[in-house]
Amino acid sequence: MADYTNRRRAWNQYWATGAMHSLKGSLPDHYQGAVRAFWQRVFAGLDHEKRVLEVGTGNGALPALICQLCAQDMPRVDAVDYADIDPTWVRQAPDACRDAIVFHPNQLIEALPFADETFDLVVGQFAFEYAERPAAIKELLRVLKPDGNVGLLLHASDSRLAEVARAEAPMAEWLLEIDGFMEATGDIYRHAALASTAEGRRRLQGDPEATHAKKRYNEAMQRLSQAARATPVPDLLLEAREFVATQVAAAASSGRCEQSLHLHAEYARSLADAALRSKELLAHALDGEAAGILVADMLHQGLADARVAPFHHENGALIGWSLLGRKT
Repeated sequence: MADYTNRRRAWNQYWATGAMHSLKGSLPDHYQGAVRAFWQRVFAGLDHEKRVLEVGTGNGALPALICQLCAQDMPRVDAVDYADIDPTWVRQAPDACRDAIVFHPNQLIEALPFADETFDLVVGQFAFEYAERPAAIKELLRVLKPDGNVGLLLHASDSRLAEVARAEAPMAEWLLEIDGFMEATGDIYRHAALASTAEGRRRLQGDPEATHAKKRYNEAMQRLSQAARATPVPDLLLEAREFVATQVAAAASSGRCEQSLHLHAEYARSLADAALRSKELLAHALDGEAAGILVADMLHQGLADARVAPFHHENGALIGWSLLGRKT
Protein backbone atom coordinates (compact mmCIF):
# COMPACT_ATOMS: atom_id res chain seq x y z
CA MET A 1 0.00 0.00 0.00
CA ALA A 2 1.31 3.45 -0.84
CA ASP A 3 2.62 5.60 1.97
CA TYR A 4 0.40 8.44 3.13
CA THR A 5 2.46 11.23 1.53
CA ASN A 6 2.51 9.71 -1.97
CA ARG A 7 -1.12 8.71 -1.75
CA ARG A 8 -2.22 12.17 -0.69
CA ARG A 9 -0.09 13.83 -3.38
CA ALA A 10 -1.59 11.58 -6.06
CA TRP A 11 -5.12 12.44 -4.99
CA ASN A 12 -4.30 16.15 -4.69
CA GLN A 13 -3.16 16.10 -8.31
CA TYR A 14 -6.20 14.12 -9.41
CA TRP A 15 -8.78 16.40 -7.79
CA ALA A 16 -6.94 19.44 -9.14
CA THR A 17 -7.94 18.28 -12.65
CA GLY A 18 -11.54 19.08 -11.77
CA ALA A 19 -12.82 15.49 -11.85
CA MET A 20 -16.04 15.31 -9.84
CA HIS A 21 -15.42 11.81 -8.50
CA SER A 22 -12.82 9.04 -8.49
CA LEU A 23 -14.34 7.17 -11.44
CA LYS A 24 -13.64 9.66 -14.20
CA GLY A 25 -14.28 7.83 -17.45
CA SER A 26 -16.41 5.15 -15.77
CA LEU A 27 -19.32 7.26 -14.48
CA PRO A 28 -20.60 10.64 -15.69
CA ASP A 29 -19.84 13.68 -13.53
CA HIS A 30 -23.53 14.04 -12.73
CA TYR A 31 -24.70 10.63 -11.64
CA GLN A 32 -27.32 8.84 -13.69
CA GLY A 33 -29.05 5.47 -13.76
CA ALA A 34 -28.57 3.05 -10.89
CA VAL A 35 -26.10 5.24 -9.00
CA ARG A 36 -28.41 8.25 -9.06
CA ALA A 37 -31.41 6.09 -8.08
CA PHE A 38 -29.51 4.66 -5.10
CA TRP A 39 -28.61 8.09 -3.77
CA GLN A 40 -32.11 9.42 -4.38
CA ARG A 41 -33.39 6.71 -2.05
CA VAL A 42 -30.73 7.50 0.55
CA PHE A 43 -31.43 11.24 0.37
CA ALA A 44 -35.21 10.89 0.54
CA GLY A 45 -36.63 12.87 3.45
CA LEU A 46 -33.79 15.38 3.74
CA ASP A 47 -34.78 18.95 4.56
CA HIS A 48 -33.27 22.12 6.04
CA GLU A 49 -33.41 20.69 9.56
CA LYS A 50 -31.17 17.75 8.69
CA ARG A 51 -27.38 17.55 8.70
CA VAL A 52 -25.44 15.35 6.30
CA LEU A 53 -21.79 14.30 6.35
CA GLU A 54 -19.99 12.92 3.33
CA VAL A 55 -16.65 11.19 3.89
CA GLY A 56 -14.13 11.13 1.05
CA THR A 57 -15.97 13.76 -0.97
CA GLY A 58 -13.34 14.50 -3.62
CA ASN A 59 -14.73 17.41 -5.63
CA GLY A 60 -18.16 17.00 -4.13
CA ALA A 61 -20.23 14.93 -6.55
CA LEU A 62 -22.62 13.85 -3.79
CA PRO A 63 -23.12 17.36 -2.35
CA ALA A 64 -23.78 18.49 -5.93
CA LEU A 65 -26.43 15.79 -6.27
CA ILE A 66 -28.02 16.81 -2.96
CA CYS A 67 -28.10 20.36 -4.31
CA GLN A 68 -29.96 19.15 -7.40
CA LEU A 69 -32.45 17.07 -5.44
CA CYS A 70 -33.02 19.28 -2.38
CA ALA A 71 -32.38 22.87 -3.47
CA GLN A 72 -35.87 23.93 -2.34
CA ASP A 73 -35.31 22.61 1.19
CA MET A 74 -31.57 22.20 1.47
CA PRO A 75 -29.98 20.31 4.39
CA ARG A 76 -26.64 21.41 5.89
CA VAL A 77 -23.91 19.32 4.22
CA ASP A 78 -20.37 18.91 5.54
CA ALA A 79 -17.99 17.10 3.21
CA VAL A 80 -14.52 15.93 4.23
CA ASP A 81 -11.55 14.60 2.30
CA TYR A 82 -7.97 13.94 3.31
CA ALA A 83 -6.76 15.53 0.06
CA ASP A 84 -6.34 19.28 -0.34
CA ILE A 85 -9.64 19.76 -2.15
CA ASP A 86 -11.15 23.05 -3.31
CA PRO A 87 -14.30 22.34 -5.37
CA THR A 88 -15.01 25.34 -7.58
CA TRP A 89 -18.50 24.40 -8.77
CA VAL A 90 -20.05 25.38 -5.42
CA ARG A 91 -19.19 29.04 -6.06
CA GLN A 92 -21.65 29.06 -8.96
CA ALA A 93 -24.29 26.98 -7.15
CA PRO A 94 -27.64 28.46 -6.12
CA ASP A 95 -27.45 30.49 -2.91
CA ALA A 96 -29.37 27.87 -0.94
CA CYS A 97 -26.77 25.24 -1.84
CA ARG A 98 -23.70 27.44 -1.58
CA ASP A 99 -24.65 28.56 1.92
CA ALA A 100 -25.44 25.03 3.09
CA ILE A 101 -22.38 23.12 1.81
CA VAL A 102 -19.05 23.27 3.65
CA PHE A 103 -15.98 21.43 2.40
CA HIS A 104 -13.29 20.34 4.86
CA PRO A 105 -9.96 19.53 3.14
CA ASN A 106 -7.11 17.64 4.80
CA GLN A 107 -9.38 15.68 7.14
CA LEU A 108 -9.12 11.99 7.93
CA ILE A 109 -12.19 9.81 8.34
CA GLU A 110 -10.48 8.36 11.41
CA ALA A 111 -10.40 11.79 13.13
CA LEU A 112 -13.48 13.78 12.14
CA PRO A 113 -13.62 17.43 13.31
CA PHE A 114 -17.21 17.28 14.57
CA ALA A 115 -18.97 16.91 17.89
CA ASP A 116 -20.69 13.72 18.98
CA GLU A 117 -24.15 13.04 17.53
CA THR A 118 -24.04 15.84 14.95
CA PHE A 119 -25.38 14.22 11.78
CA ASP A 120 -28.65 12.67 10.68
CA LEU A 121 -27.00 10.95 7.71
CA VAL A 122 -23.44 9.88 6.88
CA VAL A 123 -22.65 8.90 3.30
CA GLY A 124 -19.63 8.02 1.21
CA GLN A 125 -18.88 6.67 -2.23
CA PHE A 126 -15.76 4.58 -2.78
CA ALA A 127 -14.01 6.23 0.15
CA PHE A 128 -14.81 4.63 3.51
CA GLU A 129 -13.04 1.37 2.62
CA TYR A 130 -9.72 3.25 2.27
CA ALA A 131 -9.74 4.29 5.94
CA GLU A 132 -8.31 2.40 8.90
CA ARG A 133 -11.32 0.26 9.67
CA PRO A 134 -11.76 0.21 13.50
CA ALA A 135 -11.11 3.93 13.95
CA ALA A 136 -13.25 4.88 10.95
CA ILE A 137 -16.25 2.88 12.18
CA LYS A 138 -15.89 4.38 15.64
CA GLU A 139 -15.76 7.93 14.25
CA LEU A 140 -18.66 7.39 11.87
CA LEU A 141 -20.89 6.19 14.69
CA ARG A 142 -19.62 8.84 17.10
CA VAL A 143 -20.76 11.75 14.91
CA LEU A 144 -24.05 10.08 13.90
CA LYS A 145 -27.18 10.92 15.87
CA PRO A 146 -29.28 8.16 17.44
CA ASP A 147 -31.57 6.83 14.71
CA GLY A 148 -29.27 8.44 12.15
CA ASN A 149 -28.65 6.60 8.90
CA VAL A 150 -25.59 5.44 6.98
CA GLY A 151 -25.36 4.97 3.21
CA LEU A 152 -22.13 3.81 1.57
CA LEU A 153 -20.98 2.54 -1.79
CA LEU A 154 -17.81 0.46 -1.51
CA HIS A 155 -15.39 -1.05 -3.99
CA ALA A 156 -15.83 -4.77 -4.68
CA SER A 157 -12.82 -6.90 -5.57
CA ASP A 158 -14.60 -8.51 -8.53
CA SER A 159 -16.32 -5.39 -9.88
CA ARG A 160 -15.85 -3.98 -13.35
CA LEU A 161 -14.01 -1.06 -11.76
CA ALA A 162 -11.54 -3.41 -10.07
CA GLU A 163 -11.12 -5.30 -13.33
CA VAL A 164 -10.12 -2.10 -15.10
CA ALA A 165 -7.76 -1.12 -12.27
CA ARG A 166 -6.19 -4.58 -12.36
CA ALA A 167 -5.44 -4.11 -16.05
CA GLU A 168 -4.44 -0.44 -16.02
CA ALA A 169 -1.98 -0.44 -13.10
CA PRO A 170 0.58 -2.61 -14.95
CA MET A 171 -0.18 -0.76 -18.19
CA ALA A 172 0.79 2.56 -16.62
CA GLU A 173 3.95 1.03 -15.22
CA TRP A 174 4.76 -0.49 -18.61
CA LEU A 175 4.42 2.91 -20.27
CA LEU A 176 6.90 4.31 -17.73
CA GLU A 177 9.54 1.59 -17.96
CA ILE A 178 13.15 2.48 -18.74
CA ASP A 179 13.32 2.67 -22.54
CA GLY A 180 9.55 2.25 -22.50
CA PHE A 181 6.91 4.22 -24.37
CA MET A 182 7.17 7.53 -22.52
CA GLU A 183 10.95 7.58 -22.52
CA ALA A 184 11.25 6.44 -26.13
CA THR A 185 8.79 9.02 -27.45
CA GLY A 186 10.08 11.93 -25.37
CA ASP A 187 13.05 12.59 -27.66
CA ILE A 188 10.99 13.25 -30.77
CA TYR A 189 9.59 16.69 -29.89
CA ARG A 190 12.64 18.84 -30.59
CA HIS A 191 13.14 17.10 -33.94
CA ALA A 192 9.46 17.61 -34.78
CA ALA A 193 9.84 21.30 -33.95
CA LEU A 194 12.84 21.59 -36.28
CA ALA A 195 10.82 20.03 -39.10
CA SER A 196 8.48 23.04 -39.09
CA THR A 197 10.85 25.01 -41.35
CA ALA A 198 12.73 24.25 -44.55
CA GLU A 199 16.03 25.03 -42.84
CA GLY A 200 15.13 22.72 -39.99
CA ARG A 201 14.22 19.91 -42.35
CA ARG A 202 17.54 20.38 -44.14
CA ARG A 203 19.39 20.08 -40.83
CA LEU A 204 17.49 16.92 -39.95
CA GLN A 205 18.51 15.14 -43.16
CA GLY A 206 21.22 12.69 -42.37
CA ASP A 207 21.28 13.67 -38.66
CA PRO A 208 21.94 10.33 -36.91
CA GLU A 209 20.42 11.57 -33.66
CA ALA A 210 17.18 12.55 -35.38
CA THR A 211 17.11 9.27 -37.30
CA HIS A 212 17.56 7.34 -34.05
CA ALA A 213 14.85 9.36 -32.28
CA LYS A 214 12.40 8.74 -35.13
CA LYS A 215 13.21 5.03 -35.11
CA ARG A 216 12.63 4.80 -31.34
CA TYR A 217 9.38 6.74 -31.70
CA ASN A 218 8.04 4.50 -34.47
CA GLU A 219 9.02 1.33 -32.63
CA ALA A 220 7.40 2.58 -29.42
CA MET A 221 4.18 3.41 -31.27
CA GLN A 222 4.19 -0.03 -32.87
CA ARG A 223 4.68 -1.79 -29.52
CA LEU A 224 1.88 0.24 -27.99
CA SER A 225 -0.50 -0.60 -30.84
CA GLN A 226 0.27 -4.29 -30.42
CA ALA A 227 -0.33 -4.07 -26.66
CA ALA A 228 -3.62 -2.22 -27.21
CA ARG A 229 -4.88 -4.93 -29.55
CA ALA A 230 -4.01 -7.59 -26.98
CA THR A 231 -6.09 -6.22 -24.09
CA PRO A 232 -9.87 -5.90 -23.63
CA VAL A 233 -9.36 -2.56 -21.83
CA PRO A 234 -7.01 -0.55 -24.08
CA ASP A 235 -8.28 2.89 -23.05
CA LEU A 236 -5.16 3.98 -21.16
CA LEU A 237 -2.85 2.85 -23.95
CA LEU A 238 -4.92 4.60 -26.60
CA GLU A 239 -5.02 7.74 -24.47
CA ALA A 240 -1.21 7.71 -24.18
CA ARG A 241 -0.84 7.26 -27.93
CA GLU A 242 -3.21 10.14 -28.65
CA PHE A 243 -1.47 12.36 -26.10
CA VAL A 244 1.98 11.87 -27.63
CA ALA A 245 0.72 12.23 -31.20
CA THR A 246 -1.02 15.48 -30.26
CA GLN A 247 2.14 16.88 -28.69
CA VAL A 248 4.24 15.91 -31.71
CA ALA A 249 1.77 17.72 -33.96
CA ALA A 250 1.86 20.76 -31.65
CA ALA A 251 5.65 20.91 -31.73
CA ALA A 252 5.71 20.50 -35.51
CA SER A 253 3.15 23.25 -36.10
CA SER A 254 4.61 25.76 -33.64
CA GLY A 255 8.28 25.12 -34.24
CA ARG A 256 8.79 24.98 -30.47
CA CYS A 257 9.19 21.94 -28.25
CA GLU A 258 9.34 23.38 -24.72
CA GLN A 259 5.62 23.13 -24.01
CA SER A 260 5.37 19.61 -25.41
CA LEU A 261 8.35 18.48 -23.32
CA HIS A 262 6.77 20.00 -20.20
CA LEU A 263 3.41 18.37 -20.85
CA HIS A 264 5.11 15.06 -21.61
CA ALA A 265 6.77 15.11 -18.18
CA GLU A 266 3.47 16.07 -16.53
CA TYR A 267 1.69 13.24 -18.29
CA ALA A 268 4.34 10.78 -17.14
CA ARG A 269 3.73 11.90 -13.56
CA SER A 270 -0.02 11.48 -14.05
CA LEU A 271 0.56 7.90 -15.23
CA ALA A 272 2.55 7.14 -12.09
CA ASP A 273 -0.27 8.59 -10.00
CA ALA A 274 -2.86 6.58 -11.93
CA ALA A 275 -0.93 3.38 -11.23
CA LEU A 276 -0.83 4.25 -7.54
CA ARG A 277 -4.57 4.96 -7.41
CA SER A 278 -5.37 1.70 -9.21
CA LYS A 279 -3.21 -0.28 -6.79
CA GLU A 280 -4.87 1.47 -3.87
CA LEU A 281 -8.31 0.56 -5.21
CA LEU A 282 -7.31 -3.09 -5.49
CA ALA A 283 -5.74 -3.11 -2.03
CA HIS A 284 -8.93 -1.80 -0.41
CA ALA A 285 -11.67 -3.39 -2.53
CA LEU A 286 -13.77 -5.87 -0.56
CA ASP A 287 -14.60 -9.45 -1.42
CA GLY A 288 -17.73 -11.07 -0.01
CA GLU A 289 -16.03 -12.20 3.18
CA ALA A 290 -14.51 -8.78 3.86
CA ALA A 291 -17.85 -7.06 3.23
CA GLY A 292 -19.49 -9.41 5.72
CA ILE A 293 -16.82 -8.70 8.32
CA LEU A 294 -17.33 -4.95 7.85
CA VAL A 295 -21.06 -5.30 8.48
CA ALA A 296 -20.42 -7.46 11.56
CA ASP A 297 -18.00 -4.85 12.93
CA MET A 298 -20.54 -2.09 12.39
CA LEU A 299 -23.30 -4.10 14.05
CA HIS A 300 -20.99 -4.76 16.99
CA GLN A 301 -20.30 -1.04 17.40
CA GLY A 302 -23.97 -0.03 17.30
CA LEU A 303 -25.20 0.21 13.71
CA ALA A 304 -28.56 -1.55 13.61
CA ASP A 305 -30.09 -3.05 10.48
CA ALA A 306 -26.70 -2.95 8.75
CA ARG A 307 -26.89 -4.78 5.46
CA VAL A 308 -24.60 -5.08 2.49
CA ALA A 309 -25.53 -6.11 -1.04
CA PRO A 310 -23.91 -6.27 -4.47
CA PHE A 311 -24.55 -3.06 -6.38
CA HIS A 312 -24.93 -3.21 -10.15
CA HIS A 313 -24.90 -0.68 -12.95
CA GLU A 314 -28.06 -0.50 -15.03
CA ASN A 315 -26.21 -2.47 -17.72
CA GLY A 316 -25.76 -5.34 -15.26
CA ALA A 317 -22.07 -4.81 -14.50
CA LEU A 318 -21.08 -5.07 -10.85
CA ILE A 319 -20.04 -1.64 -9.54
CA GLY A 320 -19.40 -2.47 -5.90
CA TRP A 321 -21.19 -3.02 -2.60
CA SER A 322 -23.99 -0.94 -1.11
CA LEU A 323 -24.09 -0.70 2.67
CA LEU A 324 -27.06 0.73 4.55
CA GLY A 325 -27.74 0.93 8.26
CA ARG A 326 -29.19 2.90 11.15
CA LYS A 327 -27.65 3.81 14.48
CA THR A 328 -29.45 2.48 17.54
